[in-house]
Amino acid sequence: LRGLILMAPAFGVSLKKTIGVHTLQHFHKLRSKGTRAADYFLDNRLVSYIQTPLNRAVDVLRLGNEAVRRLPELHEIPTLYFAGDLESTVSLKKLHRVAQANPWMRFVRLPRSRHILTVEPDRELMFETTIKFVEECVGKSSPP
Repeated sequence: LRGLILMAPAFGVSLKKTIGVHTLQHFHKLRSKGTRAADYFLDNRLVSYIQTPLNRAVDVLRLGNEAVRRLPELHEIPTLYFAGDLESTVSLKKLHRVAQANPWMRFVRLPRSRHILTVEPDRELMFETTIKFVEECVGKSSPP
């Protein structure tokens, strides 16, 4: 593995969302994404599921916490990750804390973007940064 690129990684969500997901999973199997999300997907010509299986959402929360806990094990792998400043799906606070705790990771904030970074206003910056990062990673790993 020459490098790792993460886009809006699910390292965590807000405490309110975490409590909500853990509580609701006992009463409901699915939660609708709502009309705002549905409109966003239609506007950006994206395909997505219209409901979130709450038991799988709990699994994603656990996986995010485990990933954060084990990030130091990856300290020798160049890592780049992105988050939009308008993010509302995953926790920006957690993403910032991960950046502070793991200074070897390169964290790029996208000021005009939300969660699905490949269709957001800062996508060109993200693509350009990604290309440069990949070139650096490939260059470092090439044989002499």
